[in-house]
Amino acid sequence: DEGYIVKFSDGSEITLYHGRDGADGKDGADGKDGEDGADGKDGVGGACVLEDIEITEDKVTFYLSDGTSFSFYFANYKALDITFDIEEGIGCMAGTSVEFGYTIIGGDDNTCIECFGNGGWSADIISSTPSEGRIMVIAPDYGGQGKVVVLATSGTGSVCMKSIRFDEGVITDVMDMYEVDWKSTVLQVVLKTNVYYNVRIPEEATSWLSLIDSRSSLREDVLRFDVATNLEGKPARSAIVELTDAQGKVIKSFEICQKEHLPEMPTDTVILVTEVGSNNVTFTINIVGEILFTVVDKATVDMYYNGLEEYINLGFVLNCSAEGPVNIEWYNGGKYGNVDMRLRADDDYYIIAERYDDSNNVEGEIYIQEFRTLPKPVTEAGVVTELSNIMSTSVNISTTPDDSIAEYYVLVKDKQWTDMVIDGYGMSMLQNLVSYPTAGSWHIMGEPYEDKWTDLSPGTDYCCLVLAIDNEGAENLTITNFRTAQFNFTFNNIDTSKSGLISLDIIPADSTTPYIVMNKTIDYMGQFENDDELHDDDIAYFEWSGPFWGQSAIEALNSNANIGEVRGYTIEDATPGVTYVVYAYHVDLTTGERLSDIDRCEVIAN
Repeated sequence: DEGYIVKFSDGSEITLYHGRDGADGKDGADGKDGEDGADGKDGVGGACVLEDIEITEDKVTFYLSDGTSFSFYFANYKALDITFDIEEGIGCMAGTSVEFGYTIIGGDDNTCIECFGNGGWSADIISSTPSEGRIMVIAPDYGGQGKVVVLATSGTGSVCMKSIRFDEGVITDVMDMYEVDWKSTVLQVVLKTNVYYNVRIPEEATSWLSLIDSRSSLREDVLRFDVATNLEGKPARSAIVELTDAQGKVIKSFEICQKEHLPEMPTDTVILVTEVGSNNVTFTINIVGEILFTVVDKATVDMYYNGLEEYINLGFVLNCSAEGPVNIEWYNGGKYGNVDMRLRADDDYYIIAERYDDSNNVEGEIYIQEFRTLPKPVTEAGVVTELSNIMSTSVNISTTPDDSIAEYYVLVKDKQWTDMVIDGYGMSMLQNLVSYPTAGSWHIMGEPYEDKWTDLSPGTDYCCLVLAIDNEGAENLTITNFRTAQFNFTFNNIDTSKSGLISLDIIPADSTTPYIVMNKTIDYMGQFENDDELHDDDIAYFEWSGPFWGQSAIEALNSNANIGEVRGYTIEDATPGVTYVVYAYHVDLTTGERLSDIDRCEVIAN
């Protein structure tokens, strides 16, 4: 197999060798006086390698590796023609083969056919008659593109030479495994490819798996497999499906797995609820095998999803696992594995369960059972609640529980939020939210209590929610409504245009109650955690300044107090670039007590 022999109609022929390396040339004679010797003659015996072939209307040109070329002209070229049954550019994967047919037009009984490839591609005629035949092309192991030349000569001397180009073959989008249910079904395998292939199913799987057909469209094939029913009691089964070339060599494979047909139970007996309380439920899941389940409240499903169907399709998580059948006792505050159990009184819930396989894939149906927890018992005992010093951002809360109250919770929420919970989910939901661990409620163990609730919004309606729990676990929720004051002070006409000077107007909402205005740098203000500490610092300042000016602290406070609609305020000798905080609040000029929240305004000196 040293090359190719091309025969012509006059009986002459030419051999195209694959080519071997030439022998080394002889060294040139040494030059005189240190000059370089002349170059030796080129070695003999080497042959050039055929690089490419170009076919035109009346000739074929051979291009060799040494850059030279030669051409042969065809006589009666148009009298003979060759057609192929595949398209130009069909793919062939590395090391695999593709088979195609050819037809000779205008030939005779003495027509001969030859074929050869270049660039490592090989071509062989595997069957032929004077008018047609088939050719097998094998791609090199390293793949790439290739070309095959087919040469036909008739008994009368007519010659026709044609070439066909092959691209490197690809098959994409095929998964390693396709899983189907135990029921009879049609499986579609969609793949993208540019190669011809055969589908081979293992002999032992042909009783339940068969190829219906394949459809091709713009390099996209659809293989449709008929999968028979896996009868109840039979194990899961699988088959490796192979895509092969013309010689049977595997170019791609994938697995089709069919699930086991496990016995199904009547839907109404799969999940049985046997006991329900206000904070507990007992149920049995009658599914044989590995199961996943969850308990979820209807309020969550309705709040975040458009009903149960959307929740199941998009968002639900079966976070508990068990070996079924199994009996479950679910109670609020408990744990199932690492999952926190949650149940609220007087609320709707879903139990959702399914069977799953080793890969956590659902097997069969998803089962759902609804239930509603019982309301909590109600106590007549309660907590007396008093609200005082209702300011723009805070309120004082004093509580006194009855003797039978074991514990109680206090939570302040805006009225809009409170009404939304009651209207949408009922009083039971509100009770649960008040005692929820992350709600931010005060949790008090049966003792009187007094404190200030802060961080409220001015001019807003609020509800003070007090949930009392007696010694028997019965509950009583009371709601006290109140409204915070508007902002106490407004800061207008701030002017920092002059260096070292800050001026502004301070407008009180209540022009009849005395108030004081002070300023400090923002760094100094950072040491005070709340309004009370800042007020205490002001009183200390007045106590210090009183003797200096010959006044007591109250007298100094009275000297600095303001009454009226507008107060112009100025900071002189302000340090440029420093942020100053101007603040104001109402005071009792008799006791020095602060009567309102402290309102602030930050200004950077110029």
